[in-house]
Amino acid sequence: MPNGRRKLLLNQARENRLMATGAEARLYHLIKEEKIGRIRRQVDVGNLIVDLGLPERNLIIEIDGESHSESGDKDTKRDMWLTGIGFRVLRISNEDVFERTQFVLDQVRAYEASEQNRTFFNIGLRVARQKTDLTHTPHFSKRI
Repeated sequence: MPNGRRKLLLNQARENRLMATGAEARLYHLIKEEKIGRIRRQVDVGNLIVDLGLPERNLIIEIDGESHSESGDKDTKRDMWLTGIGFRVLRISNEDVFERTQFVLDQVRAYEASEQNRTFFNIGLRVARQKTDLTHTPHFSKRI
């Protein structure tokens, strides 16, 4: 049973899925159409919500819009925390999703897909939840 904080995070992730940005929705559908692998939207990782997760590639994709130009330090901290628990992080700009689609898909495909990576992805989710339950890692919310 999720605790109060986790329940709030899950509700926020659910709302984010309903209000996805154009770039998030486009990349999600492109990855599904290209059958690159199973994809999850607005995944809760500890106290963070990440845009997209590809379990078979142990990959977190963050799509950076205009608001990210001022939040570079915050994004760096998020990336360091995510890679610290074993995830691979790929940052993609909104412009690239719309203007350089093949380039973006090639970048995603460059990360090897395997059953072992899926296992690492799921372990990473568990570790993140345990770490945040124990340490109360600050919430680096991207949505305001």
